[in-house]
Amino acid sequence: MPNKGRFKADYDHDSDFGHPKSPTLQPTFIILVIAIAVVVVMICTLLYLFFSDSFSGEGENAILDLQEIDAPPPQGAIVADPELNEIFPDSEVSDVSTQAEKTLERNEETAFEQTAFAYTDGYEPGFFIGTLFIGDSIFTGIDAYRFMPSDNVFARVGISAFDAVTAEINGKTLFGETGIAADFNRAVIMIGTNGLNGMNSVDVAYDVFALAAELKVARTDMEVVVLTAPPVFEENEYGLTMETISGFNAALVELSAGRDIVIVDYSSVLRNPEGYLNPQYAQPDGVHLRQAAYEIMFSLLQSNLEAAT
Repeated sequence: MPNKGRFKADYDHDSDFGHPKSPTLQPTFIILVIAIAVVVVMICTLLYLFFSDSFSGEGENAILDLQEIDAPPPQGAIVADPELNEIFPDSEVSDVSTQAEKTLERNEETAFEQTAFAYTDGYEPGFFIGTLFIGDSIFTGIDAYRFMPSDNVFARVGISAFDAVTAEINGKTLFGETGIAADFNRAVIMIGTNGLNGMNSVDVAYDVFALAAELKVARTDMEVVVLTAPPVFEENEYGLTMETISGFNAALVELSAGRDIVIVDYSSVLRNPEGYLNPQYAQPDGVHLRQAAYEIMFSLLQSNLEAAT
């Protein structure tokens, strides 16, 4: 009587136990196995696509944790200027348009009237080739968001203007044998807020200008630019207040008088009508900045520096 099970197997009865011959698979079973495999592959593919889209963090509203900047940076300002390929060897080049040409969109509800400064609707990456950016965690975003290569950024989380004079970051210092300051014809400084909770704002401002003076010694023809500190949320994770920030910025402006230093008011362009950091530019901690805020920074710098020339 033939075997009616899933496998057909004949046995050799010449031995005590019998030796099964090679089983023959039924066509129906083979089709079933293939169908199951196809379904499993489709499910895995759909799950992969779903979770990769959910956590990719693309776009200018993506949140960047500046405490973990070793993670792969989101694609921010993609450099498309052929002249910059030499200093951006690893960056992708857009053959359509550059971030520099992107129009800055502002919501009418959060727009405010500009007084002393205004920014253009774009910037040219090539304008900043010889510029060194010196700052704290906010300036680490310049490299992390790919607005400038790391060689143009001297920044570290928690650093102060006083510490920056002797600090070593990634094997480099500003001055001395490993100093890089003299390699640049322009320096942009935005630093100081890390000391505002424990020091007088005027003392912190003095430290900023002491750093600026050292830069001038390192290279006498260097153009030194100081950005005012950006605003913060009314309630933020670092306990900073707008009263303290405003006092520090006022001290920067006052102490700049008579010095060969350019002051650019970055603070006012990021405020909402209530005078605090506009949420569309802010990270959840209420202090650090999103990509859109850096776009404004570069536009503001170029327009003001060109006007001062």
